[in-house]
Amino acid sequence: MGERICEELHGTGRNSIQSVSSDSVDSGPLAEPQDQPGNMAKKKTKKKSRRGFLEGTLCLLCDSVAVDPNTKKPTLYGLFDHVWSDSFPLTYKRFSVYAKLRGKGNHAVSVGLQGPGRKITTLNESQLNLRSESIAVLQADIIGLELPSPGQYAVVVRAGRRTLCKAPFTVTRRKKEVKG
Repeated sequence: MGERICEELHGTGRNSIQSVSSDSVDSGPLAEPQDQPGNMAKKKTKKKSRRGFLEGTLCLLCDSVAVDPNTKKPTLYGLFDHVWSDSFPLTYKRFSVYAKLRGKGNHAVSVGLQGPGRKITTLNESQLNLRSESIAVLQADIIGLELPSPGQYAVVVRAGRRTLCKAPFTVTRRKKEVKG
């Protein structure tokens, strides 16, 4: 792996993307066709696009994320994909989004909530600048998220209007026990 780079991202709104760190990826030499004995054809080489790209490779929801200061390894506490509540609307006190992104270039990245109506509400927006092809780790703390009703939800990480990755979760009303 290449040099480790840490960048602070400053988001808008109450919820913020705390930091993004990235490792440069050595993509290796470009593949070239092999000469066959007696073949005098010109070699064709692939050209890398000068334009940036970004794709999501992982998106998880958890209670919190801790990063070891020595090894930089993350520990994700309380992974979940289901939320239970006795009443609605539910205000979810705090949780974290952990996502891995791969890419190059300057990108506007947002974290949003997609509810049962399929509309995406943006929770945070930030800029991500990857100077070379890199793996970036995005960690966002979401505080005081209101979930109006039971149903299927997803936290969505996007670049512009394009979805990079999402973490779906179910919100369910807890049944009250009948004592008899």
